[in-house]
Amino acid sequence: MRRFALAIWVLMTVVCSACTGVRDAEQNTAINDYYAHISALETVCAVRMDHGDSVSDYCIAYRFDHQTHTLTVLEPNVLNGLTVEVGAETHSITYEGIVFAPQALSGSAVSPVRVLCDLLPTWQNGYAEAVTKEETEAGDAIVCTFTSMQTGEVFSYRVWFLQETYLPLKAECFSEGYLVMTVAFSDVAVTKLEE
Repeated sequence: MRRFALAIWVLMTVVCSACTGVRDAEQNTAINDYYAHISALETVCAVRMDHGDSVSDYCIAYRFDHQTHTLTVLEPNVLNGLTVEVGAETHSITYEGIVFAPQALSGSAVSPVRVLCDLLPTWQNGYAEAVTKEETEAGDAIVCTFTSMQTGEVFSYRVWFLQETYLPLKAECFSEGYLVMTVAFSDVAVTKLEE
């Protein structure tokens, strides 16, 4: 009788695990589909970059439109108004007519430009290795863990999406196992593609 009960319990655990995996895949697909069908996204990002021995805080107005990422620094005041455009396909940066490639994430070269421009493409076509749910102050959130190699480096992201709207709440970026960036999103506006 115990063996029978144990066998039933194991079978139920396997079935429940399979159902959870299906729901996780469905949530990932829904997020990919949502962001694959946008023409523009605008948000204000409160960014903290961790350089290992120090941190840097930024407030950045971010816009993605027609395969171009545009980042305008709002804070710190010394960089206020600095605007950088990044090509989505080339990961190159154009600043006042000069094109250059952003440096790798190491030491004092850590920059929010490279990471922010890698996030949205990950939401559009990235596969989430883990999907969980979490209660936040803004409401129930879907928490996805993505890995990206689009820039030539390996980044791991944890992103919190509001369950009702799929809009981003916050994200964490890890490089080589170290947390290098946290970002909180506010004033998010999405323009959907016309059908």
